[in-house]
Amino acid sequence: MKSYTATALTLGLALASDSEMESVCERDLRLYPEHTMDYQYLRYVAHYGKDYRRLDEYEHRRQNFVGTEALLCELSQTLDTQTVGHNKFSDWNRDEREAIMGLKASATDVEQMRYRYANFDTDYVDIELNWVERGAVTEVRDGGHCGSCWAHAAVAALEGAHFIHTGELIELSTQ
Repeated sequence: MKSYTATALTLGLALASDSEMESVCERDLRLYPEHTMDYQYLRYVAHYGKDYRRLDEYEHRRQNFVGTEALLCELSQTLDTQTVGHNKFSDWNRDEREAIMGLKASATDVEQMRYRYANFDTDYVDIELNWVERGAVTEVRDGGHCGSCWAHAAVAALEGAHFIHTGELIELSTQ
């Protein structure tokens, strides 16, 4: 069965160092600017080990990737304190991403869950506090299809609280 993963390019990217990949990218952008998205997509396919069994699936996934890239570019221009980028879901469509989400609450449920915040004096609060830079945040975990993202968030909160209290970042198990 044919596989559309661009095997030659995949092997080439796997053997190239980061600096070699950057120079290839820069050269390709200068010489072939119309192929920039094709190149980025093939890098994505190689990085995440994607394997498409049919050409129509490859094209469909590429279009999803292009849409995600447009969204990321738009977000990058509006975000000052956050960084966005591709992940293994960048070639998925909205329905596929929503299918693995856990809680499926109605509008009434969401309204009832809203928190009410009291006004408080912000004169004594830091303007910016980056816990990632301070070392209090572990790597992002992939819960897969379990629907228990709340458990991963709870564990991450405990890890961060432990770091703030002890100065030691530990990685707890989500079970």
